[in-house]
Amino acid sequence: MLLPPLCACQPPPAPGGLRLIEAQSQESGKTNGAAPSAAATWRATTLPDNWDGQRPGYEGHVRYRLTFDTSSLAAGRLGVYLPAVGMNAYPLVNGVSLGAVGRMQPPVTRHFYTPLLWELPRGLLKPGNNELTVVVAGHPGYRCGLAPVEIGPYDSLYRAWQIRGWLQNTGTLVTSTLIGALGVYVLLLWLRERNNRVFGWFGLAAVVWGVRNLNYVITDPPLPSLLWSQLTVAGAAVFQGLFALFTLHYCESVDPDDRAPRWLAPALLAYMAAALVWFVAAPGFAQSRAGFVPFAVLGLAITAWSQWRLVRLAVRQRRAEVVAIAMSGLLYLALVLHDFAIARDIHSVGEVFLRQYASLPLFLSIGWMLTRRYLDALEEARSASALLQSRVEEQRKLLERNFQQLRAAEREQAQAAERDRVMRELHDGLGLHLITAYEQCQRAEVDRSNIAESLQDCLTDLRVAIDSLAPEERDPLAVLGSLRFRMAPRLEAFGMQLHWEVDGDVPELPDLDAARALHLLRLVQEALTNALRHSGAKTVTLRVEGQTASVTVIVRDDGRGFDPGRPGGRGLAHMRQRARQIGGQLSVRTGPEGSEVRLEIPVS
Repeated sequence: MLLPPLCACQPPPAPGGLRLIEAQSQESGKTNGAAPSAAATWRATTLPDNWDGQRPGYEGHVRYRLTFDTSSLAAGRLGVYLPAVGMNAYPLVNGVSLGAVGRMQPPVTRHFYTPLLWELPRGLLKPGNNELTVVVAGHPGYRCGLAPVEIGPYDSLYRAWQIRGWLQNTGTLVTSTLIGALGVYVLLLWLRERNNRVFGWFGLAAVVWGVRNLNYVITDPPLPSLLWSQLTVAGAAVFQGLFALFTLHYCESVDPDDRAPRWLAPALLAYMAAALVWFVAAPGFAQSRAGFVPFAVLGLAITAWSQWRLVRLAVRQRRAEVVAIAMSGLLYLALVLHDFAIARDIHSVGEVFLRQYASLPLFLSIGWMLTRRYLDALEEARSASALLQSRVEEQRKLLERNFQQLRAAEREQAQAAERDRVMRELHDGLGLHLITAYEQCQRAEVDRSNIAESLQDCLTDLRVAIDSLAPEERDPLAVLGSLRFRMAPRLEAFGMQLHWEVDGDVPELPDLDAARALHLLRLVQEALTNALRHSGAKTVTLRVEGQTASVTVIVRDDGRGFDPGRPGGRGLAHMRQRARQIGGQLSVRTGPEGSEVRLEIPVS
């Protein structure tokens, strides 16, 4: 044995109790073992009796016959205590059964790691020597057999049964549950950080280890007993490979220079796959058992390599978390060697496996490290997010200031452009009329009516320019209504009536800004001025028609008409140019019955 087994020795029997070691045994084959076999012989046996060493390859039932003297027993309640039996057993006292716990026929209940206790009725005992028969059911390759049997005060045996049961069953179940839950927790962290393989390998290793250790506490597995045992052994190999992969990536994450050979990770995956194939595909216990030693030795080498990497990293880094993991790993390795020694011993029965307990501080220290690392990453992400948010806020304020400056510049540019436009319009319209009036005043003979008309044209142009700047410039009715108000008195002064007509629902023109409104006013003003000066009409009509897709403006008079192609006439050319500026289409019709100027503006 590599290490002396711990918890292998039972405490001395309680006062008034007996520990039975000497027995006679009989192999009953695969019968139910309720009665001794006439053909089988009895042979002297000293407990513990390990079938792998005493009867290799045997499967079925073995009867153990032990004798005891009641004079050595204390008064009061008595009990029969089997600290270790594999796979299952039931006792008989003087030929009377005390009752079986679980099944004695295949699939046999797996009590190989569960202590058993029965109450011994005093009515079954007789003075002097009595016979205790223990029938054991088992199969080869799984440390089946019987440990020394105790008979004595029930209360004392119950305390021993309770302590051993907690150590072997309850404690193992609690530890396995904690480790499995820790593995699930780390896997959930890994789902949040898929690129961090340290979380993934450790989470898988912990889940596999927690499930694998349920072998110690599940007495009736949901799978066939052979397959369950094979998966248990294969699970230990898979855990060793997964933990080595965790160690590999963890050491690299702490110290980027601490890199393992590139072939190591594929080799570990191949080891796990080979263990699964070998143990699961084996047709029986003997074949599975044949691969136990090679895979166990290789697994021990992998485990030793993992712990060597962790210890070397702790020596280099000297950080609390790395040292804690390395020390926990050394404890785990020592108890792995301890359990391996127990598994290889074919003469003893009843030792307690301990590496499931040693793995708890190892996994807790690693889980604490991974949790702290994850929380540090979250804090770093929050700090980076806050810094980014502050910088974004600074950029937003800067962009807002730049935008305000740009808008102010655009407003100044628009105002300057509008001033230029108004100045051009005043220069082309008002300026021309003022020059005309000035020249008329310079003549020797002054015609007051011509001067008044020129000044009136000046006022009209000025008012039209001002009206185009009104905030209602997108409403064609409001724009043209102002022009009608300005022109009506002037037409009436020359004996002409201006009629205002609106047909339909006239929509707004979205593109009718100040510049386009001025073009519209100038165009209609030119048409009204032409009717005033050249048509000789009595009535002029300004009509606005509204349609869904367009607005039509019509100026119609009942005068004598005019020649659109007369020499020197540029008024129509200017009107057509203004129509194009506002996206409209201008048409002119003239004749002896009068003239009509039609402007159609699309609603865009």
